[in-house]
Amino acid sequence: MKLRFINPPIFDLVGQQYKLNQAVGGPLLSAILRGRGHDACYVDGEALGWSMADVSRYLAGERPDAIGITVTNLNWDGASRMIELIKAQFPYIWVAVGGPEVTARPYDARMLGADGVGIGECDLGIGNIFEEKLGYYQPNGTLPDVNALPLPAWEYSQPLPTKYIGNMPRFETPEVCSLWMRGCPGLCTFCSNPVFSRVSIRFRSPDNIVAELEKLQAMGARHVFVYSDELIGMSPRQEAWLLEVCEAIIQAKLRLTYKTQGRVGKYATSEALQAMARAGFKAIMWGIESLSPQVLAAIKKGITPEDVWETLAASHEAGIKNWGFFMVGCPGEHTEDFQLTVKGIAALQGKGLLDYKQVNICTPSPGTALWEEAKENGWLVIKSPEKAERFHQTPVLAYPYASAQDIKRRLAVLQCL
Repeated sequence: MKLRFINPPIFDLVGQQYKLNQAVGGPLLSAILRGRGHDACYVDGEALGWSMADVSRYLAGERPDAIGITVTNLNWDGASRMIELIKAQFPYIWVAVGGPEVTARPYDARMLGADGVGIGECDLGIGNIFEEKLGYYQPNGTLPDVNALPLPAWEYSQPLPTKYIGNMPRFETPEVCSLWMRGCPGLCTFCSNPVFSRVSIRFRSPDNIVAELEKLQAMGARHVFVYSDELIGMSPRQEAWLLEVCEAIIQAKLRLTYKTQGRVGKYATSEALQAMARAGFKAIMWGIESLSPQVLAAIKKGITPEDVWETLAASHEAGIKNWGFFMVGCPGEHTEDFQLTVKGIAALQGKGLLDYKQVNICTPSPGTALWEEAKENGWLVIKSPEKAERFHQTPVLAYPYASAQDIKRRLAVLQCL
């Protein structure tokens, strides 16, 4: 069977092209299906800058038997448009959708017009989905052993993973993306993790990780964005595993550097940070969100402003650059809470502890606790969750203590710091 996982083009819908790093899902599922004897690969129509006419020409030339699409909040409209084209021009192609937005909104996902809908982590069932043309698939509770999965079929992707521009902050190029663990125990109300039933944390073995890094290095990669939500800072068990991974990377003498994401707090220890620095980590992106205790409690972040200061100081001492993710427009963000964030960011910058920052507007996705809270309290300004123009830069929520205009102004203030 000829299968293609296609990322639909959306740059004409959202006003900018997304070509930061290649997604892991398509190449991984392609590898699983290739292991079952199928001709499968990942094609990134967005990164390639395709028009819908280009999509049509590609499908006419390739004539795949089936298409898989990972649907996110950002590409919902693009996926809908592409499925409509396929059904109109290539009715013989069977289409399946999956991903975080499908898992959050399975009923709405059926309205996209796909033939099959996959819910949750579908690695173990991806072969059955396409071979049996299942209309609906949801895992029975058994989660995949991440060490038993094949390495992603990067080499069959279009474009190759080394052809992307990389995520900020940028260091060596080419940059590629890798996923070393799955799962998160966090309770953040704005996060879609609960949609996946807060699946257990599973760590890839150091040998497994090194094998993929060697493969990526052989393809020409020089820098790796380890795209795990929080590679450091979640638990003592994670710290022990991370120390083993760093030692394995050092012993392998790889010519790669890295950046990743992390959680501030007592489990982001100096020992782990120093090991990461020795292994070649240059930056960590910390999900800070706010420097107001009230806001952090409202979004159930599970951290304190004191955690931010202590962790960023330890990271700085280890020689790792700190990138802070911040959000405006969170529940509980009164004017005085926003000012705490403004003053806190300025103070961190003044001490040299915050090298980079990214500021977004708090944007709940359907299925999250914050989405339900917003509906209950009448906070939603934009009712249509799939509209891409609201993606983190347009106020979606408004409160009695912070209007949409207030939130937009706060975004501009933090971006200028």
